[in-house]
Amino acid sequence: MVKQTAVTMFHDWVGLALLAIGISFPMHQFFGGLFLALAGASFARKMSPEANERELWVVALGAAFFAILAAEGAKLYWPDDPNLPIPMIMGVAGFVSRYVARATLRAAGLLETKTDDITTAVLEKVLPGLDKEDHK
Repeated sequence: MVKQTAVTMFHDWVGLALLAIGISFPMHQFFGGLFLALAGASFARKMSPEANERELWVVALGAAFFAILAAEGAKLYWPDDPNLPIPMIMGVAGFVSRYVARATLRAAGLLETKTDDITTAVLEKVLPGLDKEDHK
């Protein structure tokens, strides 16, 4: 009796917490998909290892975040499909998140190297009367 009450209270509390952060599908699909996403990210990590161990947490958090976004996006795009494989979508998103994160960081690095040129071009577009010496 006590065990059943504890399970019911935990179930209700976790369900309410997930609903509060916007998770709109059943808990068993969410946690199953989250574990698949972490497994997918772990597999992708073994295929292309990091430079140091600190990146392990970044990979895990990125996989969880990307998997939740992918699952919610799929649920938003196909709201009436009862056979939508949420855990599989989350697992694939966890695997892909490793490569999306690398591409995003690479693009951010390239953008950072070009910020002076971008700022100059924007200022010349907005304020066409300025000379190049005024930008420095």
